[in-house]
Parts: sequence; structure tokens; C-alpha cells
Amino acid sequence: MTYDQDKNMILVVDDTPTNLSVISQALHNAGFTVAVETDGESAIEQVNYNQPDLILLDVMMPGIDGFETCKRLKANPSNRDIPVIFMTALTDTVDKVKGLSIGAVDYITKPFQQDEVLARVRIHLQLRHLTITLDEQNARLKQEVAERAAAETRLSKTFQQLKEAQEQIIATEKLAYLGTLTAGVAHELRNPLNFVNNYAEGSMELAEELIEEFKIQLEHIKTTTASYIKDTLTELRDNSLAIKLHGQRAEGIIQSMMQHARTDSTQLQLTDPSLR
Repeated sequence: MTYDQDKNMILVVDDTPTNLSVISQALHNAGFTVAVETDGESAIEQVNYNQPDLILLDVMMPGIDGFETCKRLKANPSNRDIPVIFMTALTDTVDKVKGLSIGAVDYITKPFQQDEVLARVRIHLQLRHLTITLDEQNARLKQEVAERAAAETRLSKTFQQLKEAQEQIIATEKLAYLGTLTAGVAHELRNPLNFVNNYAEGSMELAEELIEEFKIQLEHIKTTTASYIKDTLTELRDNSLAIKLHGQRAEGIIQSMMQHARTDSTQLQLTDPSLR
């Protein structure tokens, strides 16, 4: 992956004017934008005001040295990811390890080799560009994953709502069918039940008439025969009354069934599951 070199700014920090001039000119000729500082305090202030893309930092400087300058820069989260390359005449491994341990990414040894300086600068700028690009891609990927998860949640909720709506429709259809069936059965039962009630009432009336007639003719009938006829007529009347009472009870049940069926058919309606 390539990067736009003209947009990169390099901060060079060195207390030696000759070194500043040589490094700055080489970087400028290579197409970089260059800023310079001569001490650590000024460098920190410059970075906080206008962040560079890379810092070339001298180790041996008056005031705070390069190591301390690097520590303070890295202590600020806003500056933590800026690559720092130390420029030093020190060749001691301990010093190099120290510099790398506090956040530097590389060393350039004095006296400078221009090609080496430019090569190291380009490499670390490319690495930083790749890191930034990777972070952006990771952030986009996390966002896409979050959006997909949210979409799956919405889809699952919609599916559940559709399932509930389908179940409600099926239940509504079953209730409607049950109401229609109940009304039909009740209607079919009402007609024969009316006949039962009517004939039971007629039988009661006939039994009463016979009992009254029997009382009139009682003196012309034998005692045993009279007792039998009276008991039979009384039983016939009582049976007819029982039939009529149970018929009226059945008629009340049928009436309730028909009323319930009509009520269900008027109250059944679909609702939007999303409004629950």
C-alpha cells in the first residue's frame, strides 16, 4: 500500500545547526514537509500544537535529553502513535535498548548517510500509514459487525412478530369457525327441542284433564282400578313436567351458546404485534 509523501510532515529536533541543515535539506529535496526545533521543550510544544507524522530526535541535547523528550511525548495519548527515530552518535547497545523501550521505533547513527535516513523515514512512514489504515478498517469492520448484529436482531424481532401474527390469525379463524359451528348446532337443536317442550306441555294438560275427569267418574270405578289410574295419570303428569323443565334448561343453554357465538364473531379482530 502506498501513501502520499507530500502530505507527510517530519519534525527534526537537534541542537546542532549543521545537522539540522543537512537533514532538513535532504528531507525537503525528497518531497517532505519539514519542521525543526533545537531543544526538547520546544519540540514537545511544537508537537502538541501541530502533530508531525514522524519525529527525528537527537539524543544528546541541552536541557532535557532525547530520552526524556521521548518519554514526555509518549505520555500524551494524542502523541503516543507518532513514530520517533533517535539520531545519535552513541553506539552502546544499552542506550539503544533504552531508547526502544521508551517508545522509539529506530535509530540513525551519526554521521548521517542521506540514503539511509530517507530509507528509514520512508519505511516507518509507510508502517504508520499501514497501521492507521488497518485501524480504520478494523473500526469499519466493527461498525459493520455491529450493524449486522442490529439488523439480525431486528430481523429476528420481525420474524417473531410475524409468527405471533400468524398464530393469532389461526386462533382467530379457529374461534370464528367454532362460533359458526356452535351457532349451527344450536340452531339445529332448537327445532326438535321446541317439539319436545310443546309435546311435554300438551301431555301435562291432557294428564290434568284426565285427572279432573277421573275425579268425576271415581264412584263408577272399582277402588283398585281407580287407584292405579290415578297413580298412572299423576306419574304421567309429573314426567311431562320433568321433561318440560329439562327442555327449558336445554333451551337456555342453547340460547347462551348462540349469544356467545354472536359475541365472539363481533369481538374478534387482528392487532398489530409491534404495538404490544
